[in-house]
Amino acid sequence: MRISKDHDVRKAELLGAAEALFFEKGYEQTTVNAIIEKVGVSKGTFYYYFKSKEEIVDCLAERAGDQSMHQIQAVVDHEDLDALGKLNRVYETAREWQIANVELVMTILGVMYRDENLLLKHRIQQRSLEMSVQIFSTIIAQGLREGTFDISAKAEEVGELILRMGNDLSDSTTVLYLRLDENPEKLGIIVDKIALYQEALERILGAAKGSIRVLDRHFLNDFTEKYYKSQGKEWSQPVTG
Repeated sequence: MRISKDHDVRKAELLGAAEALFFEKGYEQTTVNAIIEKVGVSKGTFYYYFKSKEEIVDCLAERAGDQSMHQIQAVVDHEDLDALGKLNRVYETAREWQIANVELVMTILGVMYRDENLLLKHRIQQRSLEMSVQIFSTIIAQGLREGTFDISAKAEEVGELILRMGNDLSDSTTVLYLRLDENPEKLGIIVDKIALYQEALERILGAAKGSIRVLDRHFLNDFTEKYYKSQGKEWSQPVTG
């Protein structure tokens, strides 16, 4: 006898099963049949909750964004940190979350950056921007009050600009990162692009040179090594400098 479960519970079960199978077999090799067999439901039940595997990835990305934003919001609410401290801690917190969720991050990116999934990529990026703009605006406004930042535009406008630039950076670096197997040396180009973005942020915000830390070579090395290990490979070209 099939057990009827609460809507959110069943949806979470399907998401969890899909996520586990994506990690175990890979996104391409995971079929809808495999997901419903793991949960023990009918195909009709699956399509009641999700239109496709891509929609599952969209939901995984939304859940991941909520988890990450919860940690980042705690940084913004920290009363003992100045604006620069908060901004750098936000980037650090995001990196820590990514390191802890390497396989999920790479699964989402791998699906997002397929040519046929441009609408999915736009939806995920737009949702992330909407979730993040208030956080960055709040930090920028604090920096203006403290005299750390020097801008003439509104904090909200600058926050949105920085995030949209970040999306553009992600577009150019993710494409390179997903092809590291073919061109390992591209990681150096990724480093250069992030360094340029970091310098641009300092200039836009009127912050002191070297005061904002977006680039972290240790993170890039650790993330890449952990990702390759999850794929049964070995990363042998660490970033130096």
